[in-house]
Amino acid sequence: MVRSASSRLSPRVSRIARAEEIHLHAVPSVGKTRCTAPTVGVVMPTLNEVDNLAPVIQGLPACVTEIIVVDGRSTDDTVQVALDADPRVRVILERRRGKGAAMLSGFACVTADLIVAIDADGSMDPAEVSLFQATLARGYDLVKGSRAAVGGSSEDFSRTRRLGNAALTRLANTLHGTHWSDMCYGYFGFWRDVLPTLDIRPASLTARAVAEQLKLEATLAAHVSVGDNFVYGDGFEIETVLLLRAARGGLRIAEVPSREAPRNMGTSNLRVVRDGTRVLGAIGRERARRAPNSGGFATGTPAAVNRSNR
Repeated sequence: MVRSASSRLSPRVSRIARAEEIHLHAVPSVGKTRCTAPTVGVVMPTLNEVDNLAPVIQGLPACVTEIIVVDGRSTDDTVQVALDADPRVRVILERRRGKGAAMLSGFACVTADLIVAIDADGSMDPAEVSLFQATLARGYDLVKGSRAAVGGSSEDFSRTRRLGNAALTRLANTLHGTHWSDMCYGYFGFWRDVLPTLDIRPASLTARAVAEQLKLEATLAAHVSVGDNFVYGDGFEIETVLLLRAARGGLRIAEVPSREAPRNMGTSNLRVVRDGTRVLGAIGRERARRAPNSGGFATGTPAAVNRSNR
């Protein structure tokens, strides 16, 4: 029998919470003066990452004051490994399916000045969080890693993924008037005070809302194959949704070079066709949400930031 995560945990229960038990912390207004040495909260979704998680957590720089690991129904010892890896770790047990659901719950838990989203599989360099922090402290609202920027690279791109990413990035830029170089890469950070611009709604994390969403997932599962039953925004399309909303909201955005390594161990939860289709749908859906007189995306156009400009 597979044991539940809670049955395997050590007594440090104060570092664990369920998603429906958390509340969005007070968000500073965007006009508030920002500090020059902001603290960083990292959000890390996990699903059976027991063999990959510890090195990622332990590689995070000292500027990170809190590490929010959001676990989506892992059946291995991912939660215990996270707690043992670093005292800064807090674990959120997310019952809803999907990377997006995990990220939104994690964002609601962060109290630091900045929020950085990073994968738990070892493909993203945790040391790059320092570059994100430095770039945001220079006046940007959101910073995004790019494998296509000068100094960036990927050792994990299959031909299919590379072509799909380029096509989706080009389509998003055409429809939304943006200039992303690598839109589908999910390594990014932002000031916590821009959460309202990204339309992060705390009401979606209440016990009633979670119960209703689980019911909706079950209904969807009855009509589509298992694994496809995600509510909009809860799958891998989450990065696309948030980045397009950031541009539409006029945030000052920078892209920085990022080096993607191969996944350390195990199998990725990304499914190229399924998740590519969801990203395609998000590009169209977010286009329909644009205000008629939004004034374009000039202030949301990504600026390139080189590593030498830290």
